Amino acid sequence: LIKKDASEKLTDNLRASSKTIDIYLSMAQSTNNSLLLSETIQQYLRPDSLLTDEEKIKMPSIVRSIAGNRNPISHFVDNMFIFVDDKRVYLSDGIVNFDIFFDKFYKFDKYNKDFWRQRLNESSLFELLKPTKVVNADMNSYREVIPSITTQYLNGHLATMVTTISIPTIVDTLQNNSIYSDTQYIVLDKNNQIILQSSGLD
Repeated sequence: LIKKDASEKLTDNLRASSKTIDIYLSMAQSTNNSLLLSETIQQYLRPDSLLTDEEKIKMPSIVRSIAGNRNPISHFVDNMFIFVDDKRVYLSDGIVNFDIFFDKFYKFDKYNKDFWRQRLNESSLFELLKPTKVVNADMNSYREVIPSITTQYLNGHLATMVTTISIPTIVDTLQNNSIYSDTQYIVLDKNNQIILQSSGLD
């Protein structure tokens, strides 16, 4: 009976952790899609060379739209940004030059700015990349994230929406639901590719 009870608790723990992570990923995906389809983004997001003076004035509304979409999921999202060319990156708290953003402000350890530039060459549905560190060179700090990406056509041009999911938040979720402190875990995507695992399983 004791073994059966422990087994049931472990199963319940696994289901609870899996459900929570699924919720996080589903929310990231729906946020990416809803933002790309929002009226503000559809109306004002254009490549820099095509922006009219009126549309340039409206650029802060894109920032506000990103901030509004980020708020409900801010507890597990590290960052959220969108770009439609290699000139500007739109964030929830401002607009940053493309090169400065990916070279200094939010530099991905595994994915350089050329990788992100190439994302604008082909549309893609929601995709999870392998975990990576992001570095802020000015603050000499880094964080661990799982990038999620959606690239779709807007006004005849491809736009890439990125939501980075905080790995510490995922780890805390797993550990908080664990019965035993030494529980090891592996998180797989729908293709059974490992996206996160305990350090002891490396």
